[in-house]
Amino acid sequence: MDTILSGTEHHNRFSSFSFIVSSLSIFSPSLSCMFFLKGTLSLWANKIILYFAICRYTISYLKPLPGQERRIMPKQDHDLYLIQQVLEALQRGEFDHPFDTSNLPGDVSSAIDDLTTSLSDLTQEIVSACQSIGIAQNESGTLWEDLKRQVRDIVKHNQTMQSELIQISAEAGRVQSSLAERRRQLYMVISSMPNMLIILDRENQVKSLFVPPGFPLELRADLLSTSVPMWDIVPARLAEEIESALWALHNSDQNTGFEYSEDNEEQTLYFEIKTSHVIDSTDNLVVINNITERRRQERRLMQMKDDFISYASHEIRTPIYAIKGFLDLIISGKVEDPNVQQEFLQRVANGVERLSALASDLLDSSRIQSGQMRVSCQETDICDLVHEAVDSFQAMAHIKELEIVYRQPPDPLMAPADKLRLHQVMINLLQNAMHYSPPSQTVDVEVSGTDEGVLVTVTDRGIGIPPQDMPLVFDKFYRVDSETNRATTGSGLGLYISKSIIDLHGGQIGVSSEPGKGSTFYFILPTSSN
Repeated sequence: MDTILSGTEHHNRFSSFSFIVSSLSIFSPSLSCMFFLKGTLSLWANKIILYFAICRYTISYLKPLPGQERRIMPKQDHDLYLIQQVLEALQRGEFDHPFDTSNLPGDVSSAIDDLTTSLSDLTQEIVSACQSIGIAQNESGTLWEDLKRQVRDIVKHNQTMQSELIQISAEAGRVQSSLAERRRQLYMVISSMPNMLIILDRENQVKSLFVPPGFPLELRADLLSTSVPMWDIVPARLAEEIESALWALHNSDQNTGFEYSEDNEEQTLYFEIKTSHVIDSTDNLVVINNITERRRQERRLMQMKDDFISYASHEIRTPIYAIKGFLDLIISGKVEDPNVQQEFLQRVANGVERLSALASDLLDSSRIQSGQMRVSCQETDICDLVHEAVDSFQAMAHIKELEIVYRQPPDPLMAPADKLRLHQVMINLLQNAMHYSPPSQTVDVEVSGTDEGVLVTVTDRGIGIPPQDMPLVFDKFYRVDSETNRATTGSGLGLYISKSIIDLHGGQIGVSSEPGKGSTFYFILPTSSN
């Protein structure tokens, strides 16, 4: 070393160095050799402290005071100045210099030789350890300074690495949180799906399986797991058809699909099966969708269309035959009584009106389906419009022994409306109420104001609507299946057209009903203010 160090300073240097090495060996696996250096320092630390303590206190005693000659130990006749030089040389790190200790006592000379050898061995071990981590003694021999510089560089580098690792760890945490949120969302989406999902490998082994609660397909519940053949889970006929679809998918590389049905004790179940490749994988996805309700609705729609054709044919044939018959009688001169002729002509006019109404319903239905129906709205007193429609039905109500009770507020209720179209809605609702109300009953009609707009209600006390049919009331061709319904005429388009007209006004239309007690149809028209 370039300067004489106290024992405490040496102790601090080696202790600090040992701590740095220990810390670095934790941060970087590449510094595993530091463990060797750390072990060496641990073995020699106490010896170094002891040696330099001896040097320090011995030198402080032997060193002459200012203005004095060198000291002589009491009762010793040899020169202690030589001992001072030797210890100072050792303290400077000059372990390899030869020392002439022949003039010293044998035990002192032996102690100095042991101390020199021990410090020299320690120096070699430190040098070897430093060389193993890339630190070499420079020409000036300042190994300690070079070692400190190297350690500082390593510490700085590892601090940088540690900061980068912290940033990477934080980013990894954010990515992990994002992935966890994505997984949660995906799980929620899949859990809310009504479809059954199967992921199959190339050998048609089940890798993943999702069966929504209550899915009606008959499965082997004891084998609802993965890593089993598809044939062990789904019915054999379905498994065979899925394999055929997967084979077609493999050959054409295009998504395939087919329909499958099976009978249970209550009904025939229908399923739609679609197959596709899993992206970036050799696996295949099979989606099984329960379309039983769709098929039921389609069959019902086809039945309603057939019924409509039957009703329409009847509605067309009946007035045509009546018109033709009455006109033939009048033209042939077989009816000479003017009163009878007038009655026949009135029946002809009624038949023409029925044909005109049916033709209008068919045209309106076509316009709605093609998106061509329009409304022309202007500020209208809804109370006056509804009152006018009620008055037009009073004669029919008298004939059917019904009473129409109408209520409205004292002040007008204004709303943008197409008068002709809204009058058509009221005609449809009043006709329904009259058709399904038994004699001696009342039909209540009321207009009122609400926060949402103008509310119009028409209540009958007829047969009501079954709960299962409530969602179908405003569908095209719908008619309540009952004896009363079969005794009445109609195309089944009136409520469908009424809903479309109210929708074009930006309003709402609905119904509440209790079988056997009657129904209440209502619609709400928004006012200009809301």
